[in-house]
Amino acid sequence: MVVALSFGSSVFRVVPERELGLQHFRYGAAHFFPERRLPEYAIVCCFSGRIDVLENHAQSSLLPGEILVGNPGLLRGSQYLPVNGLCEGATVVVGVREMQRLLEELRLVGSGEGALILGKIAAPQIVSQLQKVVGVANLGRFGMQSYLEGFLGQFLVEVLWQWPGAAIVPRQMAGAQLLSRRHFVHAVEYMNRCGKHEFAVETLCEEIGISLAHFRRLLFTSAKRSPLDFYNRVLVRRAESLILELGSVKEVSYRLGFSNPSQFGKLFRQFTGFSPSEYQDRSSVIQSSHGSVILG
Repeated sequence: MVVALSFGSSVFRVVPERELGLQHFRYGAAHFFPERRLPEYAIVCCFSGRIDVLENHAQSSLLPGEILVGNPGLLRGSQYLPVNGLCEGATVVVGVREMQRLLEELRLVGSGEGALILGKIAAPQIVSQLQKVVGVANLGRFGMQSYLEGFLGQFLVEVLWQWPGAAIVPRQMAGAQLLSRRHFVHAVEYMNRCGKHEFAVETLCEEIGISLAHFRRLLFTSAKRSPLDFYNRVLVRRAESLILELGSVKEVSYRLGFSNPSQFGKLFRQFTGFSPSEYQDRSSVIQSSHGSVILG
């Protein structure tokens, strides 16, 4: 059975029996996802905009028509940057056992092995096919499970056929209790919608369908942070973008739900080492560096 779940700017369609999922995302504003570890493979395809990713100390930017694989268990962060008003794409999520089975079938690893899939490829035809499938999936027609299972299996094989063999590195994949991509993305999307005075981790957990205790435990295992600390990091990254966009520190503080600019300034300095005004004064330097990922 295909389960469709939508809480914000992403829609996930999950085929639990096959450890497969399809995420369609559309962001009209910059979205920042702090560093964390996730338990699945994530094959990210860019339709429009730019996606900056930092994984295992390797930094890359994903442009339209390109594909990148996020590997399970590795620390990675990302930011989704609209170009001409939109960053859109899709991510195929694959469980470790399902990917291991496929890698063995393709003779890319030995029996019982997994692999790190490094780098990125330009594959506009495959990305275009995925974009068409997303459009069909959004229609919600009967038979979607068979349709998605068939396509996603073919998609994964075609991606692995095109991937350079030297960039598929055999590795034993240890299981870990980590926050799934679906829960992580929906949590961050909720945080991006919430001003400082609105944020409540209890409400977040209700929205994404996970108990508070379980969420705290999995988030700490994945990111080594409490929910509040994690939220504050997302909030400060939103503030950085808004300071450069709006120019007024006071307006930014109220836009983000702070009761006064002083409260905003204190939190901003805590995470960046600068006051909002100092950050604004350095904006020309910061803007020039935004071509690369800053995921601290």
